[in-house]
Amino acid sequence: MEDRIVHYKKYLPIAFMGILALGAGLSDRGPPSSMDGARDVAAVAAVLIVALIFRWYRRDALLRGFHITWGLHLGIVLLAVIALPWYLVRSRAGVGGRSRALAGLAASFVLVMACYRLGAGPGQ
Repeated sequence: MEDRIVHYKKYLPIAFMGILALGAGLSDRGPPSSMDGARDVAAVAAVLIVALIFRWYRRDALLRGFHITWGLHLGIVLLAVIALPWYLVRSRAGVGGRSRALAGLAASFVLVMACYRLGAGPGQ
């Protein structure tokens, strides 16, 4: 039972990222004159998404016993688009594990972007 809970917990940050992206998309609805508030919401959502990515990475690395460094910590926060795939390739065993991890990363990205578009509505 505990393994199931751990399995589901690793997907919670992805769900929260989708919810944040949906909220950022919803804030983008409306006339261009109301976009100042939307920029603030998008900035807060972006910071929270980076925090969720970092939390997920840190937990995953600790569970796998992966040697983490301050450089990788900074990379995940500042250059997640490069550092996260690098971490996934380095921390997974075999081609199958790496492929699944990278496919999951791509699917998560698509899901978050789809949530944003859903919130923003047509024409955004």
